[in-house]
Amino acid sequence: MRRLPGRGYAAIFDGSWYERVLADRVDGECTPAEWGRSYRELDQFERQLTDFGAIVVKFWLHVGADEQARRANASDTPVWSAARCARYEEAAEEMLLKTSTLGAPWTIVEANDAAWAEIRVLDVTAAALARELAPVAEPPGKKTEGKKPAPTPDEPVNYDIEDDPQAPTEVSEAQIDDLLRPLRPAAAECGKMHGVPLGTDIGVKMLLAPDGRLTSVRPTDRPAEDPTVQCILGLVKGVRLERAGQTRFTSALFDYSFKIY
Repeated sequence: MRRLPGRGYAAIFDGSWYERVLADRVDGECTPAEWGRSYRELDQFERQLTDFGAIVVKFWLHVGADEQARRANASDTPVWSAARCARYEEAAEEMLLKTSTLGAPWTIVEANDAAWAEIRVLDVTAAALARELAPVAEPPGKKTEGKKPAPTPDEPVNYDIEDDPQAPTEVSEAQIDDLLRPLRPAAAECGKMHGVPLGTDIGVKMLLAPDGRLTSVRPTDRPAEDPTVQCILGLVKGVRLERAGQTRFTSALFDYSFKIY
């Protein structure tokens, strides 16, 4: 395990502690039982980090198969294959579904365009830091007696890694359709504004986070820098599923299509 940053510091990990459920799984370097139990271990470890006060921001940089092939062909030692790409995508989707949590959600970034991906990562990171570090005003008269202070860097921490008692709620495609239906007219205007032929479908893939937010949205059939895609992604960004009495949802990937009419 690489060294974790101390309190007040930041670190960037490439691959980090996810290699077992990705490369090791795809390359057959561990058994299904070994990588299968890693999902819970990963969630527990990241909960320990967030309980300690760490801000965990996770990105999956998605590069399409065609772009992967182009980059592989342009390199001196191409190691890319369509079969391995398919296995890796299958492993990645399962990882995203099983390890996106309230405290450490994944953000999928369309990374065919490296410059666009860098800006997206910086935007999400800045927003996460601003949200997590914002001071919280206590209501007038609220008592803070008995509140356990945050541990100092040298103080041992007792982690509570018990599961949240509230069971997550499954979300159906119909509920996602109800959530996004009000955006259809505006999405159609995006397409017409940029000259997209009527009847065209603009497909997107979305990751529903445990708190009901659509944390990651990427196009499925157009480049991320396409102006119509950018317009639609702006509409979807920040949309949140809310149901009475429910605060946790099962993470899921959804495909959705906006028709230009």
